[in-house]
Amino acid sequence: MKKYLFLLLITFSYSNASSHKCYYPQALDNLQNGKVNKVMAEVISRENMQHILITENKHFAIHYDLTGFNAVDNNDANNNEIPDYIDSVAYYAELAYQKEVIELGFPFSEMDSMSSGTPMYDIFIKELKNTPYYGAMQPETSSFPNNSNFRSSFMVLENDYSETPKFRTTGIDGLKITIFHEFHHAIQYYMTDNNARVLAEMTSTFMEYRFFPEILDYLQWVKNWFEFPMDMSLTNEESPDAGYGMAIFFQYTYSKFGDGIQLDLWNELANNRKTVDALNNVLVSNSSTLKDAFCEFSTWMYFTGAYSSGNDYFLHSTELPEITFTDDVKFDQNELEITANLIPFTFSPTRVLVQSNEKSTNDTIIVILANTDLENARNRQSIRKKATYTLSLDQIPTSQPLNKLALYYIDESDEVYCNSVLEFGGEKGLRYADAYPNPYLLNFNESLHIPAPDKSSVYDNINIEIYTPDMNVVYTGRKEVAVHKGQLVLNFQSGELSTFSDGIYIFKSFNDVDSKVGKFMVKK
Repeated sequence: MKKYLFLLLITFSYSNASSHKCYYPQALDNLQNGKVNKVMAEVISRENMQHILITENKHFAIHYDLTGFNAVDNNDANNNEIPDYIDSVAYYAELAYQKEVIELGFPFSEMDSMSSGTPMYDIFIKELKNTPYYGAMQPETSSFPNNSNFRSSFMVLENDYSETPKFRTTGIDGLKITIFHEFHHAIQYYMTDNNARVLAEMTSTFMEYRFFPEILDYLQWVKNWFEFPMDMSLTNEESPDAGYGMAIFFQYTYSKFGDGIQLDLWNELANNRKTVDALNNVLVSNSSTLKDAFCEFSTWMYFTGAYSSGNDYFLHSTELPEITFTDDVKFDQNELEITANLIPFTFSPTRVLVQSNEKSTNDTIIVILANTDLENARNRQSIRKKATYTLSLDQIPTSQPLNKLALYYIDESDEVYCNSVLEFGGEKGLRYADAYPNPYLLNFNESLHIPAPDKSSVYDNINIEIYTPDMNVVYTGRKEVAVHKGQLVLNFQSGELSTFSDGIYIFKSFNDVDSKVGKFMVKK
């Protein structure tokens, strides 16, 4: 009998209740539509402040207060009569210029409209606790004399990045990633007023990762993509906040192609390319396509958290959330049909567990159905297309063998799909050993493994009792039979044994038909 697996699609709203990364997409929308956010205009504004610092390379003018609501900490450890916090703003602003303009090659002119009294790019340091933002880059109308293409802007940064939980990353780390993020928005606006909302946030968030990979602020945003891969579209242009999490796609392109993708992308956007075409063109210039890149990227999304493969895929992959499977199903019949009905550039991951025999853990198959409908994405249409992927135990007409496991598949998906299968063979339990490690070192070993009864199978629930030599019970419970290093065992984690004292212990593992008795030593 064929077993069907249908994937239900639900539309979600994605937001972070505590904060947004920045104000740029909303500010650009307001500017282009002639609107004013009266609440934000009081904070994200040019104003006369008590002090101005011109940075060493004269690219930036930093405006700040020492008293009042917007005051910065006046600590001055190096006695240069400039608050240490402002020294840090100056240092990281110039570093952002060095990295993003000089080294990556983005075009930028620090000349502005002279609205704040200097020809340098203006950065205002303010208290942002009454806003949801880490910082802001405020675009302005073209105003530089004799240059109709010139677009001016200014930046507003938080005066201490100390407020939690608003700022996941606080202090100087919060400051420096925000400067790199907002400065790239200034670059983007200098190049074009094309409102590529999601790509703008993807690129600015990527700049944080590119130059401060050890700061994992982006983890708070990326979780939405791992949780809702069927709904978060890479080519969505409607929700700028999605761009914070989708910046991980540029981690993929950086790993594959190095620097250059973002510069080429914004040159394309400056030439009024549609966002989808801009992405595809820069990938084609790197001997790939948006379709091929998204297909491979969707498989990378699996190798995170407990499924991490070191740094083979994403850097800090163990810190990333694990993908949420559309379904988790056991393959216990002759055929399994997996279907999806997805919008462009989303994907559906399904985990299929295949029990090979009673002495082995399940084989695992990850089926990733990915819609790479370039045409509908280009036209900003969320037209759903259907995928149908069938696994079978026996070879049937038109079926093909999987690469590793003894199964077959038929892919009858719409041609826009690029589907992938990851195959992982189960671990075999070859024998039943004694308890190990023995002795078990409480402050060193991470786990203790008690042998399961001979007449038991993987995933059986087995009774376990542990006694002292004078037969006092110190543990009683049930454990599932697992495989560890080829042994069929019942696993105890270190926390479960933390109350045990030094000495000899007797165990008994048993089910209705068999039992195993032995002993082990505990040492601190």
